[in-house]
Amino acid sequence: MAGVYDVLTGRRKVYYGWWLLAGAVVAMAVGSGVSFWSLTLYVEPLEREFGWSRAEVTGAISVSVGAAGLFGPLVGRWIDIRGPRTIILIGAALTAASYLLMSTTTNLWQWYLYSSINSVFRTMMFFLPFQALISRFFDRRRGLALGILGTGFSLGGFLIVPLMAQLIDRFDWNGSFLGSGIIIIRSEER
Repeated sequence: MAGVYDVLTGRRKVYYGWWLLAGAVVAMAVGSGVSFWSLTLYVEPLEREFGWSRAEVTGAISVSVGAAGLFGPLVGRWIDIRGPRTIILIGAALTAASYLLMSTTTNLWQWYLYSSINSVFRTMMFFLPFQALISRFFDRRRGLALGILGTGFSLGGFLIVPLMAQLIDRFDWNGSFLGSGIIIIRSEER
């Protein structure tokens, strides 16, 4: 407890890795809530607007997750070569741009293609680069730090999904995709 007291009284500074972890948890929560956990919120609006079946709409989600899985090793290689910070920033920008693309969906093939593009870009700003980034700052408490990082992903489902549901209700599915792009850029620039 003396360590916490020293930090609170200003005798010792908080290790930079903990600040980085706090920011990463927030970025993971926002990114996962907007980009992963909220995907099912779009099923009904897309069914209603385009007359697609539930299997057609959710099939794109399955295909996109598969595409992201195939892309994962390339992301890992990029992290090894260039480091995690670069790929997180590029991934956030490309994910935001892919939301603009998704908001223009008018055909089922576009929904599949744009969802897959979005999913691949999300891989560049989620667990893989954040795990690599946090691992570089923690030797002694790496497991704890990565466990805390994982809570950010889960918090996205808990905290962000209700907000996304309101965004969809207010601005419809395509307006919420535009909002998602803005939210991603704003959360990652911090």
